[in-house]
Amino acid sequence: MQTAKFLKKYDRLVIEPDGVITSDCHFITCAMLSVYEMCNSKDYFGKTVLDYTSVYNNQKQITDLFLSSGKLPVVLSELGVDYPIDIAYILLCAILGIGERRDFSNIYNYFRYIDLHTPDIFDHCATLLGRVLPDKDCKRGGEVWLTLKRCYYEWLYGDELYEMYTEEPFAGKGKPPVILQDSLCQPIISIRDTLSALLTAGKKISLCTLRTRPEVEVSFRRFKLDNIFSHENTVTVDDITEAGHKPNINSPLDPDPYAFARGAVGTSFSETAYEAGEYDELFSRTLIVSSSPTSLFASQALGAGFAAVIRDPLDKSLKDMFRQFEADYVLDSFLDLVPHHK
Repeated sequence: MQTAKFLKKYDRLVIEPDGVITSDCHFITCAMLSVYEMCNSKDYFGKTVLDYTSVYNNQKQITDLFLSSGKLPVVLSELGVDYPIDIAYILLCAILGIGERRDFSNIYNYFRYIDLHTPDIFDHCATLLGRVLPDKDCKRGGEVWLTLKRCYYEWLYGDELYEMYTEEPFAGKGKPPVILQDSLCQPIISIRDTLSALLTAGKKISLCTLRTRPEVEVSFRRFKLDNIFSHENTVTVDDITEAGHKPNINSPLDPDPYAFARGAVGTSFSETAYEAGEYDELFSRTLIVSSSPTSLFASQALGAGFAAVIRDPLDKSLKDMFRQFEADYVLDSFLDLVPHHK
């Protein structure tokens, strides 16, 4: 099984799973259900006693409506925002701050023509929200954002799993676990064959994500990929915070350059070594595989190679965007790493 020719330049592959191995659709769903709840429930900024089973059953309609049939995430990605909770935060700020609760294409057009990127986009949204909630901390990472984050995890894990994976008390609301809707981007046998071929070719593989460890492990156990991506070669947000690394709260957190550096070097890579810019030679032999433009910027900061995996291979604009941002490689699929195995 021959790997792609360009992989000869690299010894290590650091893979960000969302949009590459696993679909992130269920994370986006959680984000949109959280916005819907906070806008409509009397427990937050609405007037309704929600039927959570009904909300869950209408998740596709809610998601399509809020995201203008998937167009909003593309625009926000170009602005440097692709973390689902941040997408939810921006949408919540716009709905409450602009007062648009009916025609969500107006919100899409608002951000489509806005001339701001991160971190300015977060400051702009905090200002919008602060006009209607002057007594609350509306900044990214502030009171409203943290409330939204908790609501997001309630939907992700549901009543039964929330306390198990967050270790926080949760008064059940009747929410089912959306995390059990996770899926793979490609057939499982093709993904396993591709990973096996890379390992057989002598490539060292690690996983890097700023999701929590339970989010990753729940999915990978279901798909029996935990024998390849073990605790030792998986870097999560839990590992980063335990190492004492504190990324700028106003910068996109998906992903952080230090997380990729740790994925390439291993748990021995210290915060001090990262700040000193060490391991440059190793990074030049590292390829980051991701579907996120933000990840591309992180790889460039490290001096690592970058392979962009296009979430929708038919979307020429996405390919053009990655080429414009100078991705080293633009792939239609994760399986392109071992071409004849597709």
